[in-house]
Amino acid sequence: MEPAWQKVSSSKFRLSSRKIIQPNGGVREYPCYELTKTETLYIATKFKDDMRAKLVLRWEELARKLKDECADFARLSQDRVFDNLSHRALVIAFRKACMLYAANGMKWEKSIETFCRWSLYYDLYIKMTIFGDLIRHADDDIPTSKRGPQSLLALLPAEFTVEDARRVRLQQGMDAEHTLTMIRNWKSRHFVYQISDISFRKDIKHSWQSQAAKPSERLNIKWNQ
Repeated sequence: MEPAWQKVSSSKFRLSSRKIIQPNGGVREYPCYELTKTETLYIATKFKDDMRAKLVLRWEELARKLKDECADFARLSQDRVFDNLSHRALVIAFRKACMLYAANGMKWEKSIETFCRWSLYYDLYIKMTIFGDLIRHADDDIPTSKRGPQSLLALLPAEFTVEDARRVRLQQGMDAEHTLTMIRNWKSRHFVYQISDISFRKDIKHSWQSQAAKPSERLNIKWNQ
């Protein structure tokens, strides 16, 4: 299988290893391959044509859905650290989907998607909780806190002005000059609707969120799935 891939792509599967703790003590090192998403899809196409088509479409659909969810929250939170960390977390979640699919006898189940979504948000939760503010502090030299990313839209009332949004950005240690860019992004994703030159209204699915949101509710991007 690999020679054909090497001939077309001019690259080999990357050989690696994993250290596994043995039940009776000690550690044993096992060889393994570290495959990219493209390489994983290549291996999947060695199956029957109908299975191959369904598998590729299913994986692409899952990857697109998770990517869109992360991108939406990045726009709502305006958190560059979350946006950057989500890219790697998506790759890890996709590889877990591939592994579970193979372990399940090449059969796709809804539980695989559910686990991968939970794993993605758990991975991001841990990284943002432990490393988020440290990275933010190193990049921007702003005071650190122990909070996770939060939706700036959740900190605004159901109807708000440009000045309200600017004030929220400043309160969260962000600059004020990108306020209009942030609001334009929200408009393009239909998170908010414009009601005058300087005022906006939240979409109904966001309007329940208030400025009094508890710290535990700030990570409002389906962390509990």
